[in-house]
Amino acid sequence: MAAEKEAVNWTPEAAFTLKTVDQVRVSLDGKRVVYCMTEPVMTDEKSEYLTQIHMAQADGSGGFPLTFGEKSSSNPQWSPDGKYIAFTSRRTEKSKLFVLRTDGGEAEQLTDAKADVGAFLWSPTAGASAF
Repeated sequence: MAAEKEAVNWTPEAAFTLKTVDQVRVSLDGKRVVYCMTEPVMTDEKSEYLTQIHMAQADGSGGFPLTFGEKSSSNPQWSPDGKYIAFTSRRTEKSKLFVLRTDGGEAEQLTDAKADVGAFLWSPTAGASAF
């Protein structure tokens, strides 16, 4: 007879322990993926969800965060040459467009519009010389 599992009750507190993954984007060479991981942040001062961009090998191994901080980053897009990730982030009061080298470094803010940046696309010929 198989061992019975103890029932786990679902509570609102349990919901705030879950991390979610979405916006998975495979590199053009199929070797890597970038994705957004959202997790709850619960402190005495705030209760919110924070989204950061991560990178991993296509098989899921070697995952690590590309973005950090107290503000969410999302909508990762590979550059055509695979050397950059463009993304949006609300690091200021409005959502701006940023770019980050896939081999590391600091993100560079590309836009300073008065309105939020929503959807965007890379030029098919964009690469390192585009910045």
